[in-house]
Amino acid sequence: MALRNAVGRTAQRLGLGPVARAALKGARATSSGAQTAVRVAHDRARALDEKRRWWGYRRDVKFGVRLEVVSGRPRVDALPVVMCLWHRPSRMSEILDTLEAQNVGRPIRLVLWNNAPENDDLYQDVFAHRIFRNISSIELHSSGINMGGIGRFLAMRELTRTGYDGPFVMFDDDEVVSPYFLRDLLAAYRPGSITGWWAYRYDGTYYARRTLHHGEEANYIGTGGAACDSRLVRSRAFFDALPERYLFLEDMWMSAFARWNGWRLSKVDTPGDFALREADQHHGIFDLKTDFSLYLNDAVPVRDDIVNHRVHARTAWTPIESDAQLDQERSSIVARYRDDYPKPLHEAPGTVVGPDDAS
Repeated sequence: MALRNAVGRTAQRLGLGPVARAALKGARATSSGAQTAVRVAHDRARALDEKRRWWGYRRDVKFGVRLEVVSGRPRVDALPVVMCLWHRPSRMSEILDTLEAQNVGRPIRLVLWNNAPENDDLYQDVFAHRIFRNISSIELHSSGINMGGIGRFLAMRELTRTGYDGPFVMFDDDEVVSPYFLRDLLAAYRPGSITGWWAYRYDGTYYARRTLHHGEEANYIGTGGAACDSRLVRSRAFFDALPERYLFLEDMWMSAFARWNGWRLSKVDTPGDFALREADQHHGIFDLKTDFSLYLNDAVPVRDDIVNHRVHARTAWTPIESDAQLDQERSSIVARYRDDYPKPLHEAPGTVVGPDDAS
């Protein structure tokens, strides 16, 4: 600032004031134009990344994913523990120690979805130097596109396709828990439920939430540290009706979808904490959680007989193979129930609605 003022005074003494002002104005305009161009380019690149991520997700929903067995042999009677990985390879050894210390009366089938494939070799090196007692097998899917947490459900769906039925546990690579963590989650679990330690009730918006005591009913459970009925991932509606804008908010979507289908969500009081929070993807979606909670408040419930045995929908959900078919399916359902259901239909494409959804 002092230098600029000195230059301005010198220009005035030399009679170059108008020229200097014009030059400064031009420089400011050029700088502003360059900043605008950078912002536009950044926004376009981000939009392209989001579109690639969405179409990658739709591809995996349609064709499934491949799980590579990197250790042991998968057993149908083992408890699936499904975990998403994101730039925390330094924690893998500690996580394996934690899982090895768990005692749930059955082996653990560890299923990993890696959103940062450049770390694959680091993980493989850790696995190669371990001898496992509780972990009967480790399976890995390396995703070329960062799908966020929704990947855990795509991975778990593959296990149900090969015969698994029962609860599975979701875990994150930033969690620090006790040797009783899995036992506590499963002790509270029942079919048609989700139990978790990161559980709240919120009123209106996500951050207007209150803490709960053990066993209290929640309307939100985080996908890191929860036991869930595997019927959830048997539902094609669960995957098809997830709005594109909120792909990274699989925790809120899971909670809403389960409640719409009559499941009970409950708090489990068990020790837990987080590590390496600076590597958390949550920092980039803070405001989006508020937006999605408002969206879900007004959304028409998505129901599916596969996950809801107490509610018999008039229309069974059928797999949707393309966006065109999805739009056609949605239009036919909306037209069928328009007279009985006059509420504005602003839900995600593919939602199954009916007169009994008005409650």
